[in-house]
Amino acid sequence: MADYVTWYKDAATYLRFKEICEDRDHFGESYDSWVRIVQKKIDEAATRGKVITKVEADPELFLNWCKVNGKPLDGASRGLFCSVTVFGSSPKTH
Repeated sequence: MADYVTWYKDAATYLRFKEICEDRDHFGESYDSWVRIVQKKIDEAATRGKVITKVEADPELFLNWCKVNGKPLDGASRGLFCSVTVFGSSPKTH
């Protein structure tokens, strides 16, 4: 597991990501169930001494970033966007 996780701050944000992303079937039934699953993974990592940082993602910023960088709206791009958010610079794209 990465040292960070894309975090949707509320149900509206979660639903907007689910609406715009190509892999919406990976989002699960509801925001509440998603929170429970991700929080459980964060807690399990903590028991092994690993700290996972929640990185809040804005769906409109993500959408724009994908368009500018020619990235698909999927999990790999959410992870990369999260990384850019954490480290503050955008990796070069082809």
